[in-house]
Amino acid sequence: MKTVVISLLLAVIILTSCNVFPGTNESSNSNKNSGMAGYDPAVPLEIIESPTTDIPFTGVNVMNSSDTLFASYDKFIFPCNGGYYYSIEVGGRDGPNRLFVFDNGDGSVEATSAGEDYVAMWVRENAIYGYKRNDFIGKTDMILLEYANDTLTSLDIEFSRVFFARDNIYFCNSTAPIIYKANYDGGNIQKVMQLDESAVEIESIMVYKNKILYEYINNIEPNANTHFAVYDTITQEIFMFDRGGMDLINGDYSYYMNNRTRSGTEYDGLLYRFDCNTFSIEQISSARIEAYGFFDDYLLYATEGILYRLNDNENKKILSISQLGDANYFMGIQVQNGQIFIQGGAGAYYVYLAEINIDGTIVRKIHED
Repeated sequence: MKTVVISLLLAVIILTSCNVFPGTNESSNSNKNSGMAGYDPAVPLEIIESPTTDIPFTGVNVMNSSDTLFASYDKFIFPCNGGYYYSIEVGGRDGPNRLFVFDNGDGSVEATSAGEDYVAMWVRENAIYGYKRNDFIGKTDMILLEYANDTLTSLDIEFSRVFFARDNIYFCNSTAPIIYKANYDGGNIQKVMQLDESAVEIESIMVYKNKILYEYINNIEPNANTHFAVYDTITQEIFMFDRGGMDLINGDYSYYMNNRTRSGTEYDGLLYRFDCNTFSIEQISSARIEAYGFFDDYLLYATEGILYRLNDNENKKILSISQLGDANYFMGIQVQNGQIFIQGGAGAYYVYLAEINIDGTIVRKIHED
């Protein structure tokens, strides 16, 4: 297995008049050891008064790509069996528990046999995959559970990190830096790749075409920052980068919010994308992003309590957080089965969950507590 270390030059893009998203695409795929050369986050970028049509956005239909390619964060609602599954907090805000419920769409909510503290992560056909919170094996590992036909079944997969691809489940556990794959019934477990460094702890996994993208921590380092790497399953090469990350993929780009300390860059809350073909990185936003997602040819993003839709022709405000009950920030945006779901929050436990259309109209308030 060959390892290649690449230092990326971050492409800082000129901004449109909204002061959030760029108007020109000037990415660099330099593999020289250039780091952040020429970029000073304290220096304001040039602002163009009128937006251009050259917005760095792929325009690929998300329902044919990213809808099944979430990576390092979980879904919060699961359309299935003619209704919706989601978790609510019960027991009062001073000591809540999570209860996994079914909502048939007419306002009635029923507790499921999954019980309290079931954390759902993925839905496939009529089955939902997740784990029991606080049901750990050792310090970090959990058992993957399938919820189907009102029955919770163990798949005998011990995992600390997991990714759900179209045909297989990819996972690793804390025993060794090894990534495995299995069928959706938990069978046919195969080793996909193994890292040589015993001190490496894999933080997240995402599989796209012939590449496995992953983030990891090297516990030998004094600060234990998060690093980013790509494994080519054909050539069996590992490409290690001095920056990068992953939340979800759209149009050969891995989009991510810099919401934690990564090697080479401190937390800034901005949106970036990593080109899975050229291994270049672009800074996409100049303001902190609360949540984002893709629908048709739109990038939906929330910043400072406002939800926008962006494509090659417009960058339009469509919803304010003040329209979501007592919420004061956007927690999440999820596109599933051609529907747009949003989640607003306030304090430690308040959640407002709704479905909206592309114009920002609230189609249905699903849950509020």
